[in-house]
Amino acid sequence: MFDQVLGLPVQALVTHLVVVLGPLAALAAIGYAARPAWRYALTWPTVALAVSTGVTSFVAAQSGQALEQRLLTTQAALASRAGRLIVAHASAGTRMRLIGLIFMVVTVVIVLWVLPATPRQRNVTDPVRRQRRSIALLAAGVLVVAGLGVLVQVTVTGHSGARAVWSGIG
Repeated sequence: MFDQVLGLPVQALVTHLVVVLGPLAALAAIGYAARPAWRYALTWPTVALAVSTGVTSFVAAQSGQALEQRLLTTQAALASRAGRLIVAHASAGTRMRLIGLIFMVVTVVIVLWVLPATPRQRNVTDPVRRQRRSIALLAAGVLVVAGLGVLVQVTVTGHSGARAVWSGIG
């Protein structure tokens, strides 16, 4: 299922979705966290992009494992420079899968339940307002860190993949 589509590796196709959707989702989440005025407009795009990032990260990692098994069938292939680069990229892809899935869950929970885009409540007692503000700041911070994690891991994984593909050319 995760190996090939029409003779092309699924991993090569899905990876490009992660590379595009992951940073867009991260930037939307960071914008959602940092700018409360943008939350109403960013709610559903942020949720959709986060879910897409989680799903495509999972599919890219699973299909990457299938491709890795097909490419590294012998001990000699595994020991070669290209083999070591493929293994390094697979390790980065596994981390991206984990970070993508965590980002998806964290973003959906924070955007839909912890920091929903709602009108301000005016008749709230001062201690309750302070408590809600503290929770909102903590949630926003977690969302920013999750978004930065996706940006960093997409970059690391993409770079290791590019090295694995292009290192022997030129």
